[in-house]
Amino acid sequence: MIATDPSEKQISNGFAADGIEYRVERCEESSLESGSADLLTVATALHWFHFDKFYPEAKRVLKQDGIIAAWGYSWSSINDEIDTIAKHYYENVVGEFWQHENRLLEKKYKTIPFPFKEIHAPSFQCRKKMTLADFIGYLKTWSATQRFINYYKTDPTADLKNELEKVWKDPLKPEMVSWDLTLKVGCNP
Repeated sequence: MIATDPSEKQISNGFAADGIEYRVERCEESSLESGSADLLTVATALHWFHFDKFYPEAKRVLKQDGIIAAWGYSWSSINDEIDTIAKHYYENVVGEFWQHENRLLEKKYKTIPFPFKEIHAPSFQCRKKMTLADFIGYLKTWSATQRFINYYKTDPTADLKNELEKVWKDPLKPEMVSWDLTLKVGCNP
């Protein structure tokens, strides 16, 4: 198995395991041999790729009838009260700082080109228990939150935390957070 990312920092976070080789490289310029891959996976990144360069490269490295599987997630859900406050933050507080590419994932990859024979994928969810501090920490990782902070020189999650404290039953008790996964799967003809 070969795992790639253009960021050396991301690659350095990979865990060492037998059979996994890490490479720092762009997906549009792979060092993989032509027709060498049975499966090509893309984790929460397809919306950032240059499609006109990536897809020909993906077709080059995939074997005939090889599979490409891309997945990502956008909106999280906890409960109606928390979701309403978080959605307001998402749309109205940091909304102007989301990039076009983020919106592609928000639309569940339905609007992106995909030059493969599409395969219906089942639905999946990712779930994780988070305390209020964990959830705020997650929201701080959003690129839109970071752009807001860089632009306004203030952290919008401080006000959000105050609002969420009113509806989070116990800030120290974890709540289950769920994300619907978006899957785009296809076969190389």
